[in-house]
Formats: sequence, C-alpha cells, structure tokens
Amino acid sequence: MPENLFLQIGDLCGVPRDVGHPDRFEVKFILGFNNDRRFSKDTGRWDDGTATFLDVVCSGTLAKNVLESDWTTGLKIMVYGHLTNNDSFDHEIGKTIPAFTFKAIHAGPSARRGPVTAIRERKARHEPVRAGDMFPQVARALEEMQRRRTEPAVETPAAA
Repeated sequence: MPENLFLQIGDLCGVPRDVGHPDRFEVKFILGFNNDRRFSKDTGRWDDGTATFLDVVCSGTLAKNVLESDWTTGLKIMVYGHLTNNDSFDHEIGKTIPAFTFKAIHAGPSARRGPVTAIRERKARHEPVRAGDMFPQVARALEEMQRRRTEPAVETPAAA
C-alpha cells in the first residue's frame, strides 16, 4: 500500500505544547491557513476567505526539537506527514463530528514564505597582468593565482 504524504504550509496558531500521552512523548500545535483569497473590485484589494485550522501532532525526536524551539504565534511553518481522520459520534445530537489530525514526519519554519536574508561578500577584483608591468607586479599576480588554486573551495549556503 503506497504512503500518502502531504505538505502543508501555514501560520502557527499558539505555542507547541506537550500532550502528556502516557505511552510516548507527543507535541501538538495548531496550523492555520486560508482556503480562499479573492480580489474585491469594490475595495480594490485582496480579501482572505475563511481560515482552516489543522491539529498537528508529532512524536519522538521531532517532538523534542519542536518543543525546545522558540516558535511563536504567526510563524510560517511547513509540515510534512500523514493526514488521519478521527471522526467521533455525538450521541446527544446523533451526528458524526469529523475531525482531522496531521501526523508530522517533518516540521519546520518555511524558508519559502518566511523572511530570508542573505549576505554576499564582494570579491576583490584582480587586475590582469599586462605587457610592461614590473617584475614585482607580475610576481604578486602569480602568487595570488597559485594561492587561489591551492585553497579549498568554500561551501556556499545554496550548495550545502
């Protein structure tokens, strides 16, 4: 049977909390996202539709990492895992109440929708050796080229 894994990105509602499950360590938090977004011609701006809230549960090492993090309300969170259905029957009204829980395999801040800053250092510009340059200038240029060839490559955040 193939696994059905889903990716959800939304806003963290509240702070992650320990469920206190007797058998295993679990952490629960609520993920909120908008289903619908429409452009209103009357106001000339985008209006958010009704919000959907999803209970997210994670366990094990992921739960410990989530609980120890400094996540705050409104942080953009990306969650990857299984969607499970936990329907319950209410005997007073005689109806089934649908409830969905997202069992997370991975959870973390979303780099795609959150603020990202990058710092790029300017490289020193090297002048080429020209005809007529003095010996010390040519020697410095050769030493610099040799140094650049022998030093190890620096890992960039994009390559890591």
